[in-house]
Amino acid sequence: MKKILLFLCLFISFSIFSQNLVQWSDDFSDGDFTKNPTWSGMSENFIVNEDSQLQSNASTTSKSYLSTPSEAFEDAVWEFWVRINYTTSSSNYAMVYIIVDRADISGDVNGYYVQIGNTADEISLYRQQGNSRTKIIDGVDKSVDTNPVIVNIRVTRSKDGTFSLFRKRQSDVVGFSDADFVQEGESVIDNEVQGSKYFGVLFSNSSTTGKAYLFDDIFVKGEKFADVIPPEWTDLQLVEPNQLVLTFSEAVDISSASFHVDNGIGNPVSSMLSEDGMTLRLTFAKDFEKGVIYTVEALNVKDLAGNPLTNTQKQIGKYEFPKAGDIVINEILFETANGVPEYFEIYNVSDKILLLDNSYFAVRSPSTGLFSLNNAFPANTILLAKSYLALSSDPDLVKEHFDVPSSANILKANRWSALNNTSARFLIAHLDIRTENGLTVRDTVILDELHYNVKWHSELSTANVALERINPKNRTQIPTNWYSAAPEVNFGTPGYENSRYMMPDTIPPVLTGLAIIEPNKIVLNFSEIIDISTATFSVDQGIGNSTGLTVLADEMTLIISFDNDFEKGKIYTINISNIKDLAGNPLVKNTYQTGILEPAEKDDLVINEILFDNLENSAEYFEIYNKSGKVIDLTPLFFTVNNSTYNYFPSQTFILPGEYLAFSPEPELVKEAYTVPEIANIRKSERWSALNNTEASFLIGYIVQDSVIALDSVRYNAKWHHTMIKNPKGVSLERINPNMPSQSPSSWHSAASEVGYGTPGYKNSQYRDLETIAEPEKWIWVEPEVFSPDNDGIDDVCFIRYKTDAAGYTANIIIFNSVGVKVKQLGSNILLSQDGILTWDGKTDRGQNVNPGIYVLYVEFVNSDKGVKKIEKIPLVVSAR
Repeated sequence: MKKILLFLCLFISFSIFSQNLVQWSDDFSDGDFTKNPTWSGMSENFIVNEDSQLQSNASTTSKSYLSTPSEAFEDAVWEFWVRINYTTSSSNYAMVYIIVDRADISGDVNGYYVQIGNTADEISLYRQQGNSRTKIIDGVDKSVDTNPVIVNIRVTRSKDGTFSLFRKRQSDVVGFSDADFVQEGESVIDNEVQGSKYFGVLFSNSSTTGKAYLFDDIFVKGEKFADVIPPEWTDLQLVEPNQLVLTFSEAVDISSASFHVDNGIGNPVSSMLSEDGMTLRLTFAKDFEKGVIYTVEALNVKDLAGNPLTNTQKQIGKYEFPKAGDIVINEILFETANGVPEYFEIYNVSDKILLLDNSYFAVRSPSTGLFSLNNAFPANTILLAKSYLALSSDPDLVKEHFDVPSSANILKANRWSALNNTSARFLIAHLDIRTENGLTVRDTVILDELHYNVKWHSELSTANVALERINPKNRTQIPTNWYSAAPEVNFGTPGYENSRYMMPDTIPPVLTGLAIIEPNKIVLNFSEIIDISTATFSVDQGIGNSTGLTVLADEMTLIISFDNDFEKGKIYTINISNIKDLAGNPLVKNTYQTGILEPAEKDDLVINEILFDNLENSAEYFEIYNKSGKVIDLTPLFFTVNNSTYNYFPSQTFILPGEYLAFSPEPELVKEAYTVPEIANIRKSERWSALNNTEASFLIGYIVQDSVIALDSVRYNAKWHHTMIKNPKGVSLERINPNMPSQSPSSWHSAASEVGYGTPGYKNSQYRDLETIAEPEKWIWVEPEVFSPDNDGIDDVCFIRYKTDAAGYTANIIIFNSVGVKVKQLGSNILLSQDGILTWDGKTDRGQNVNPGIYVLYVEFVNSDKGVKKIEKIPLVVSAR
């Protein structure tokens, strides 16, 4: 049966009315789809039936296609008739490519197609870019929910890129026939794909629907795409011993082109251009040599529209497989949003030309530390010396989002494992395969590994912000060697030099560990790799200058030897001179104290400060204080929350007498949040149990014969904070004095506002001396007599000191206001030691702050054994400053 086209007239053969106008049609009335026009593809799965219709003829489940040349693109119209003798579904549907850049439309292409049928039983228009498909016009659901589906389809595209989709159905089902064309969805402007080379039809059939698809009455008219985009030289491969393969972004014209290679290779003796015009193979008379980097020049190469090649030079050479130290991880985007793909970048620090076959990228399991070699680099990937390579699951989207230069080297990864948004151990590895003694040996070589953390970012908002390596020569696992990519490059530089490359290092090194190893050695640990070329070391008390020096593999740890032995019980001062980091920044502090290590005993160490409700841009921490006269090794000790997990202190961590030491999972963030002084001593704890924001039991101790020996413990509570602290987030609890009882709320106070509500690693803002110096005949007195409980760190607490003539007294202690009303019962029949201290923080019995004014401290001392009763009344003032 013949059908009359609904637009213009029927054209049997291909015709052109002007240089740019394309107009052709096919109703298959000649009974042959191989000519007038010529359709090619999976021809065995198509026939022209008795009704002069192109019909599917698949004998098994398939996705079959035919395509024919077609360049209609601007001010264009496409019309065609489709019949499907089956109910459409996810496996039974038809696709008509109106615009496409390749003849084989079954794979990765760039173009637009109409899909008839799917699970929604609709007619919709899609854009395809590679293997990415985007629905740009969403047709009405259930519009083809009938059997058979018979529909005429029209698509139009204006010069500005506005697509419109129309359908006209034929059906015996009531309500399914259309009297005229009906628009599907809304018109949309889309210019993501430029130009067309082919038109094609495709059907997806199940085992029973191989003959169910029919196409007919195809009409196409439109202007060709005005191509003003120059071609790009996208790839260069060396094929041993004497060939080069050049790949271009589109078909090229080499009729007047010339090619040349330096270092004695010269011009090619032959060339062969692929059928699609995008790949060129050059053969030379001389062989390429290993280790030589060659510059290849391509002149007078044009695309078919006459646009000249933009980049005319590339470098190449004979490759080697990578070894440890050849490649570093140089940039990573692990947190994305709004459809931007993840990526990572590597940099070849060597002078070699590296082939990345049998090379992989992976993420270690956080629980087992194992990884799988599933994600391989693309085959035949070559990385030149001192060059960059980025990998992503969708390079086109990465290029688009970050607006990368044409020189950027970004490839598509065939497989991708999602990167954790906060932290992960990411690595690149090479599978070294060789034969030894007739046996195949496989060794996995770790090329580089990065345990990244989102907190290394300098930007507060980290989605779609890459972490860039500052210096490829510095160690990978140094947080200060990483920085957020600059906003000027939209926070990412995939495949080319980092925006933060060689950013000046102005941060001086810090001594993070110091200990004596008996009898005559000292171990020093630094925060970064150091330069000791001009360093000197000396120790007082007769030890003298160092006589030996060993640098460990991390280049951050030194072992210094002396001729004289150290003695137990002495505190030594070591002087360190001329220590610098690799950037030349000198060690700020040169003098330190240490002594021979001794084990900790009960009451040697106390918990001195706790931050359990941290700010979003900071981290939790706790602080300990060494009350003893010993130098204590913390290595065998642990800390635990609610007696759950035993988190051991970092090995080789030592604390001097009278020293403060804070621990946090992220010390750099803590230092920044609290603007700590240089003397602050804060260490990183790799193991950490989260501190509850309201209350928890916190303990430090060690284990002896399966029994836990507690050195100190405290069950803190958020209610211990000062009443003026309305929001305790970011406010630490400080111990007023290390000798006050751990579990008494009166021993703790909110850190002062003047220090930013925290003093990690140095003396507490609320510290008060407890030394009791009583005046003669005075049993009780207050310090200070005027105090201001405003949490500014200055006289926030009133200390009530007492000294009786003997032990065994009990006391009633009450605070009255100026008119005799009780505001606070500090103690009722409490048993006193002979001398001691109580505190009042300016709160009433209801937990509210008292008003500024004059108050009276009433104290009643009673000793029943002696029959003594003594009453004291002392005025004190609450000030508002």
